[in-house]
Amino acid sequence: MGALRDLKFETLGEAVDDARQLLASGYVRQGNWSLAQICRHLVLVQDPSVDGYPAWMSLFAPLRPLMRRLLLPKCLAAIGFPGRVASAEKDTQMEGLERMLA
Repeated sequence: MGALRDLKFETLGEAVDDARQLLASGYVRQGNWSLAQICRHLVLVQDPSVDGYPAWMSLFAPLRPLMRRLLLPKCLAAIGFPGRVASAEKDTQMEGLERMLA
């Protein structure tokens, strides 16, 4: 395994440019997640924090610790995060990047 890059992006555009460069030139995967998985994760985390979370999510706030402990591991295992790549490969590298750009 090669040395990891130290990344710091000042803007989302810089991150997108870097992802496009990796997609065009190729990259050596260093961990469990593909470029598509990383882009998808960024979209899932960033969009609600910018656009706001749906109001219905606050209804379940008292149950979050229980759900996190009991349901989250099962959900992550079912969709293949982290560690399993097979289900995430449904998204091609380009689809993951396009989601990040949208």
